[in-house]
Amino acid sequence: MEFKRKVLDGMLARGKAAQKRRAASTADGPVTLEGMTKVAGEMRKGMKFLESVVMMMTAVPLDVKHEKIVKVGVNVDQFIPQKPNDKAILYIHGGGWVVGQSRVYLNFCAQLARTTNAKVFAVDYRLAPEHPFPAGLDDVFAVYQALIKDGFDPKKIVVMGDSAGGNLTLALIHKLKDEKQPLPGAAIPLSALTDFNQSTESYVKRAEIDPMLGASSPRSKEGLHLAYLRGTSPDHHLASPLLGDLKGFPPLLIMVGGREVLHDDSVLFYEKAKKAGVDATLDVEEDMFHVYPVFHDIMDEAKVALGKIALFIQMKT
Repeated sequence: MEFKRKVLDGMLARGKAAQKRRAASTADGPVTLEGMTKVAGEMRKGMKFLESVVMMMTAVPLDVKHEKIVKVGVNVDQFIPQKPNDKAILYIHGGGWVVGQSRVYLNFCAQLARTTNAKVFAVDYRLAPEHPFPAGLDDVFAVYQALIKDGFDPKKIVVMGDSAGGNLTLALIHKLKDEKQPLPGAAIPLSALTDFNQSTESYVKRAEIDPMLGASSPRSKEGLHLAYLRGTSPDHHLASPLLGDLKGFPPLLIMVGGREVLHDDSVLFYEKAKKAGVDATLDVEEDMFHVYPVFHDIMDEAKVALGKIALFIQMKT
C-alpha cells in the first residue's frame, strides 16, 4: 500500500506540472474555443496515462458482471454484483466536463457494486467542448428516467458523482425538481464544483497544497466557462447548484478532501442544505486530495471512504 501511494503521489506531481504548463501556454492572448479544444485533447491524453498507472495497482472484482449497454441513446457501463439487491447507483464520472469514462472510474464502480450489492450504472455522457451545457446533464437526466421506467423505485436510486460528475449529481436533482419528477433516495457528491463563479477562499488558500487542481489559473476558469457553459450564466442553478433552491433535496453525503481548492464548494453547499432543512452530512478528510475515494485499492483513507458510502446508502435508501 505504501509503494502504491508513492507511485500515486508521483503521478499527481506529474499531472500538476502538466497543468502548470497548460496554464503558462494560455497566459497570453484570448481564450478561444479552438484553444480549449486543444486543451481538452491534452487532458484526455493525460487521463490515458493516469488510467495505465492506476490499472497496474488496482484489482478488478471478478465477481461483478460488467457490460456496456445503451439506454435512451446514451452509452452506459452496467455493473451487477453476484447477489444484487433492489437498489441502483447512477454514477457520473468526473473529468472537467471534457474527459470521458475511463477504466479508473469503471474499476471504482465495480468495487462500489461489490461493496453495496447495488446495480451500478455509469453514464458516459456527452462531453464539452464538442457538446456544451446542458448536453451532459440532459444525458444523465434521460438515463435516470430510464432506470425508473425499468422498474427501479426512485427512493432506491442513489445518484453519485465526482468533481464535474459531482456537479452534475446536484444539478440533476435541481432539474428533477424543475421538471416535477421523482427525486432519488439519496445523493453523494464527491469533490463537487458547486459554483462556477469559483470565488471562494479555498481557491487561493489551498492552491499550493492541492496536487490536482492547484495549478489552475484565472485563464483556466475562463476557458472552462467557454468550453462548458458557452454563454450560459455561471449563476444558472443547473450550472452552479449552490445558487439554486435546495429545499426538498434528498439525503446528501458530501465528501471532499482538505487539500482541495474545491473544499469550500462542498462546505458552502452543506451549510446551505442544512439551512434548507436537508438531511445532509459533510465528510472532510483533511489530508486528502481531489476525488480520493476513487483510489480505493491504493490508500487506506479511500477504503474507509468507500465503507462510509456503503453505510450511508444502506441507511438512507
